Order: sequence, then C-alpha cells, then structure tokens
Amino acid sequence: YVTLIAPLFQDLLNEYPPHPDCQKTTDSGIEWDWDKIIAAVQENHGSVQGIDFIPDGVKTVLVCAHDISPENHVRMQGTVQRTFDEGGDKLANSISKTINMPNEATVADVYNAYKLAFETGCKGITVYRDGSRQFQVLSTSTKQEEETETSADVAIATPNTATQTLGANGAAPMPSEPVFERPTRVEGFTDAVKLTDANGDKRGFYVTVNKQNDLPTEVFIISGKAGDEANADAEALGRLTSIALQYGVPAEAIINTLKGINGGVYGSYQNRMVASKADLIAIALETSSSKVMAKKEVSKAGCPECGSPVRFEEGCQKCEACGYSKCG
Repeated sequence: YVTLIAPLFQDLLNEYPPHPDCQKTTDSGIEWDWDKIIAAVQENHGSVQGIDFIPDGVKTVLVCAHDISPENHVRMQGTVQRTFDEGGDKLANSISKTINMPNEATVADVYNAYKLAFETGCKGITVYRDGSRQFQVLSTSTKQEEETETSADVAIATPNTATQTLGANGAAPMPSEPVFERPTRVEGFTDAVKLTDANGDKRGFYVTVNKQNDLPTEVFIISGKAGDEANADAEALGRLTSIALQYGVPAEAIINTLKGINGGVYGSYQNRMVASKADLIAIALETSSSKVMAKKEVSKAGCPECGSPVRFEEGCQKCEACGYSKCG
C-alpha cells in the first residue's frame, strides 16, 4: 500500500503548532507526528472531523464526501443545476456529481435521493453506496477486509489492490516469460480521434492496437500537440496495457478496469463517448476484435506437442490435452 496525503491537508496543519497528543521531537525541533495523524484519520473513515487534535480551522476547510449527508449532496447539485437553467438562454446541460452514501444505505435511501433530485430540479444523478463494489479505487484503511471509501477528496487515502492467490513461498505467482513473443511485424490498426480538452480546445490523438492470433497484445496512444509530460503519461499507459496483455492478463479485465475513467479530455470514438485517454484505450480494445481473452484463456496458437489449445495456469502455459507445460 502507498498512503496518499492531500498536500492541502499538510500545508494547513503545518500552519498550527503541533498538538501535545500528536507531536514528536526531531533534529529540527517539535513537529507533527504524521504516523499518528495517518492512523487516526484512517480509523475515522478518511475524515478529520471529530478528531480532537485537529485544529478547528483545518476541519472547517477539509470536509469530505462522507461528511456530507446524501440529502445535502442532492441539494447541492440541484442548486447548481437551477442556477445554470436560470441563465439568459434558459437552457443548460445536465450538471453531474456523485451522491455518496454510506455502506448501510438502504433501497429507501436511494429512492429518496432520486425523489429529492427530481424535486430540486436535477436532470440526473449518480448514486454510489460505499463498499458496493468488490474493489474500489481508494481505501481509507489498510485492512483489506474492511469496507472502503470511494471518495477521491479524503484527507488520506490508500490505493486499493486486488487480492491475489499466493504461492507456496508467499509470493503472488507471475509468469516468468510473456505469453506472447512479439515478432518483427504485427498487424493491427491506428485510429485518428479528435477529443476536446478542459480548455475547450480540440486535440488530435492516434490510438493503435496490434494483435497476434487475432488477440490484442500491444497498445499505443499519442497526441501530437500534447506536452512532454502528457505524452509521457500516454506512453506509460500504453506500455502498461501492452505488458499486461503480453503476460496473459485478459483484455476483458483491462477493458473493465479502464472503461469509464474520467479525465481531462472528452469526445466521441466508435460511436461512444470518451472521457479520458484510459477510456479511449478501453474502447479501442473492446472494438478491436470479437475475441477477448477471458477465464485465463490466452492463446489459440496451439500446443507445440499436439496442437491443442493452451492455457496460462500457475505462472506457465499448459496444454489441456496432453499435459505439456512450457515450464517443464
């Protein structure tokens, strides 16, 4: 796990002298004990509200999603929506935000949120009940078995990781070699896509998907007018996706992970709405072939001994028919 601390939280807290219950002595003098701070906030569901040693001035600024009642989430969205609708042209797009609900929220709570949304002038809402998905992007606890929080504005958060079956030595089994060895030439396609960035400017992207045995194994995404950092992020995203495909991660799993991620660009691609570069890659993969790798099936090339299909199991390629194993 990597603990992420909001820089604003650090800056605000460092403006106050350390509380006697949460301080430590260093060569530089008396400072805040961030180990204790992190532990306390994690135990408090990622919120600083109600923690005695946090100054009131910090609590006033750092109000997280779960510190706000679902009713007030809806009323907030309704207020913004009505303000836009009352503009000069009397017409506005739909304002969107997530209505965060605690894990114990009921069907009636969800119904009441939608009812209130209608009454307050919302054109549509998104409701998310904490812990309703097996894995969430952010967790406010280091304990995997506990319910986790999905709000991205928590003061301290821990990126969640999927649970893996461990091998005999306690390590997660990984293939020692890629399932797909790249030949000199591969076939695929490159699509040109026009997307709009946060400033309203049109940006051109090229997304490439290359395949082997009619399965996607390589992805690239570039933007000619993007800065060095933006292109570096795009290159890293393509490289990670490609290495995952080449080591046998099902394309379907990658699609489900990347699809719907919101970012700094939006537009239309393959008759679908695109919300980020990650979303663009997901749609490119999804529409690239009728075949996707699923249920650990990674190749139709055939066993070198009998020609039957092979599967990726326990870190190695194995034949279903004759028992051949690439690992010996």
